[in-house]
Amino acid sequence: MVLFTLGTGVGGGIIIGDLVVEGEHSHGAELGHMKIEMTNPRQCGCGRWGCLEAYASATAVVRRAREALVQSRGQSALQALDENDADLTAKRIFEAAAAGDPLARKIVEETAFYLAVGATNLMHTIDPDMVVFGGGMIAAGESFLEEIRQHVRKLAFPVPAEKTQIRYAQLGTDAGFIGAAACARQLVRTQG
Repeated sequence: MVLFTLGTGVGGGIIIGDLVVEGEHSHGAELGHMKIEMTNPRQCGCGRWGCLEAYASATAVVRRAREALVQSRGQSALQALDENDADLTAKRIFEAAAAGDPLARKIVEETAFYLAVGATNLMHTIDPDMVVFGGGMIAAGESFLEEIRQHVRKLAFPVPAEKTQIRYAQLGTDAGFIGAAACARQLVRTQG
């Protein structure tokens, strides 16, 4: 399985069989830093360019919305939120999209596409049974997850597009903590 954690950044994890993929240098599964755009890339918080995190993290959602607001000349309900810097959040952008705001809707749709690109890259690389999204942004709800699924169906090879389960983490925002505890348990068992 593959897990994308969606919050301030984009984290991740890969489990194959019973093993958490850590990599030779402990940098495996840095899913937020896979390259998804090389033609006109955005800079990521890591300092590199074109990373998934620069497009699909909560921070990136807000940044992209602010840029779109400048281009739209304030033709969005988000404009009032942006005037008070702290009020424009990814959560509020998703809420505005659900309420029908066209600019917010476009940002959410693009975010679903970027996450689908990331998921498809992993589906074509390791052919997981399941791709799971966790973290704070899953509060966007089932409609957001369905948008990701629709994009995956268009982007992925037919067999993985049909057979790979794409879902939200059942443990919600606690999934990372529980996973870390499971990793510690696995380490103790292998060394004990």
